[in-house]
Amino acid sequence: MTAIFGAALICFVGYCYALYDWFTDVNTGVYGREPLEAFYETAAIITYHAYCIRFLRQKQVPK
Repeated sequence: MTAIFGAALICFVGYCYALYDWFTDVNTGVYGREPLEAFYETAAIITYHAYCIRFLRQKQVPK
């Protein structure tokens, strides 16, 4: 059980870094110069969100 929490924490930290990098790139104009980078980073974040929403909808909250 501890391994699951550790893996989840590592993934969450990676997600936070990716989101921070995305905001930084938007603010500095990197995506204006590198449209391919903008596409794959934005696609990765959107895909992650879609899978999170799908995962959370499938889980039943105990009453």
